[in-house]
Amino acid sequence: MKSLLTSFINLNLSRRFIIKNFVKRDLRVKYRQSVLGFFWTFLKPLCIFLIINFIFSLFFRFEVETRYSFFLLISLFPWLFFQGALSEGTFSILSNSNLIKKVAFPREIIPTSFCLSSFIHFLLSYSVILLLVLVVTQNATLRILAIIPFLLLLFLLTVGLSLLLAPLNVFFRDVGHSLEVFLMLLFYVTPIFYPLDLVYREMQNQNWPEILFYIYISNPLTYIITSLRMSVLYPQDPFIELGTTPYFLYSCFSIGLIFLIFYAGIFVFQKVESQMLDAL
Repeated sequence: MKSLLTSFINLNLSRRFIIKNFVKRDLRVKYRQSVLGFFWTFLKPLCIFLIINFIFSLFFRFEVETRYSFFLLISLFPWLFFQGALSEGTFSILSNSNLIKKVAFPREIIPTSFCLSSFIHFLLSYSVILLLVLVVTQNATLRILAIIPFLLLLFLLTVGLSLLLAPLNVFFRDVGHSLEVFLMLLFYVTPIFYPLDLVYREMQNQNWPEILFYIYISNPLTYIITSLRMSVLYPQDPFIELGTTPYFLYSCFSIGLIFLIFYAGIFVFQKVESQMLDAL
């Protein structure tokens, strides 16, 4: 396992100029024929912040300990990155099939570069949201830096799933079609617009077995998004209420699962790479 991860990292570092060109191309295409161009990276999150802050502060809201619009924004942007990057990464091999057939280079660079391009765009947009939230809530402390490992985990999870689904989508085109349905389901079972403790309370009220709650929180996105929200909005109390499960054990399980998905993506991609080229 260690050798596979090491070879993947060394491969990407040695071919970083290729990744850089892919990322620059993707960012350039994203704002092609746009009057404001790259400025949209900062203008779009500002507009979303104002719209959501207005609508959800007045009309739709869950009872949370902070302003609900902030609660939603901190969760929504990581999800939008994950959804967009995973969709692009899954179709990245098919959309670049002509290039793959003509030029010899490590093919796992393609899904990775798509994810990296989306991640850079996400970080710039998310920084605007974080700045606005911290200024309004006056909650800026050095503990905001706790979001860094959770953002890296989000990136690793997205890359791992992209490396896993991209070659499968070449062999089975149903993967790409079913991804949209899967992402819609995942959106609702991830605590993006509702607090995690609401799920636990409702399961208790319905007398559901507690094991169902632990199955629910085994979703690694639940860990990442909830931890991001706690780090930004509740820096004085960064621990998540998870019934009888200590946060440390939950963190170990979630981080281990994310690295397992990342490893599985690398393993599957390298295993089927030669057959994938024949199927294009």
